[in-house]
Amino acid sequence: EFNDDRRELLAAVLDECEPGKTLLDYGGGVGIFSLPLAEKGCLVTHLDLPGPLLEFARYRFANRGLDAKIIAATSEEPLSQRYEIILSVFVVEHLVDPSRTLSHLERQLAPGGKLLLAVDFEDHRESDELLPLHLTHLDREEYYVEIERLGLVRTGGHRELDVFMRKGDI
Repeated sequence: EFNDDRRELLAAVLDECEPGKTLLDYGGGVGIFSLPLAEKGCLVTHLDLPGPLLEFARYRFANRGLDAKIIAATSEEPLSQRYEIILSVFVVEHLVDPSRTLSHLERQLAPGGKLLLAVDFEDHRESDELLPLHLTHLDREEYYVEIERLGLVRTGGHRELDVFMRKGDI
């Protein structure tokens, strides 16, 4: 459950997402972000790896009577439709190939759409701190170079959250 440690981030995400927009929560876990977005009126697709977290999210949506499309990611590029908003919070650093996933997400972004990303960079951590679930040790500068390579521009954000759009859509 949401334990209030992400209140500011959740508020920033909610501010960026308008009701009626198609929204993908990529790596949505138990629905900390996608549930309030569905309550706000976004047309939510919730994606995560198959397993207990995804099933718990499915239960939480049903228990609240909220409509959402629930997708189990069974391949590296599981998406086939476009979304007006794509959200991914603290997921990129857990991926084997973040560049491939970011490219996949960019291709699924509808014209004029927004990509909202929060990434846990390691540049603020102690050098001996182990992060065994981080499959990629992300360098902040390399990340932003990759974002630029994809043709995305940062148009806003708040602390941990970056908001990107395609150069041609701004």
